[in-house]
Amino acid sequence: CNGGWAKCGHFSNMMSPEVKSMACGWSECANGNYVWCNYNTPVKSPKVGKITSMTKTELKASLTV
Repeated sequence: CNGGWAKCGHFSNMMSPEVKSMACGWSECANGNYVWCNYNTPVKSPKVGKITSMTKTELKASLTV
């Protein structure tokens, strides 16, 4: 992901091996709907390395049951 926190932050947190758990919520408000997530991680901005040895098809297969 190329960009700042607003564009890439949640993706980086979700994909980081340093994140031990996460929880997300949804709120319907008069001025819009919001989704928020909290991450249990020992670092503020975890880094995510590139996956170069797995194809998109292999990644999808590993995530689906």
